[in-house]
Amino acid sequence: MTQEPAIITEIDYDKHDVITVAMAKIEAKIRENVRNSKSLIKDLEEAIPKAEKEIENIGKKNIPKGLLTKEDNFKKVIAASKLGKNVVVKIICDIHCENNIYNLKIFKFDANGNTKEGITISSETISFSKDQIAVEKEIAKFKEQKIAAMDEGIRWKSKLNDLPAAERQMRGVVVEAELKKSKTGQALLNVIMAQYENSLKLLEM
Repeated sequence: MTQEPAIITEIDYDKHDVITVAMAKIEAKIRENVRNSKSLIKDLEEAIPKAEKEIENIGKKNIPKGLLTKEDNFKKVIAASKLGKNVVVKIICDIHCENNIYNLKIFKFDANGNTKEGITISSETISFSKDQIAVEKEIAKFKEQKIAAMDEGIRWKSKLNDLPAAERQMRGVVVEAELKKSKTGQALLNVIMAQYENSLKLLEM
């Protein structure tokens, strides 16, 4: 079976229009990269606090049994006394320097039902668990990725400022190619390039 030959249609076009189209595509790609960097930064900014919250939740799920027993005993004593409605016993978990700090506190209600600052009656400190350490490493990686994404975004934004210069270079290449097609154009170009230092001095004035 004979394959039909491909039909190629030649059209007239302005070479500078090609540059305009190319610059538009380049600009669109740069702006897409800027948007991608912003999107990644946003995702990481959301992921970091979630991971930090996960460390807290892991700590709260691993309260020392001895402290839980003390909490239970205090609750029983308070429930059996007349203070039951005005006093609350609660274990507070804080995270500090890769440690879970557990404080068993008593909170007293005032006449308006508001609680005053709790009084610590027992405390324990336990180092991070393996799960917490793993999440902490993940957070460190997220932070590194965020810094890299910010640097990448800045780098691509700076390229937007370089577009006018890039366009001038492209148009110069096209014009040079046209000049080199004739002896007169090439000679003119040679003269200009030979005198470029004098031209620069004129620009400095």
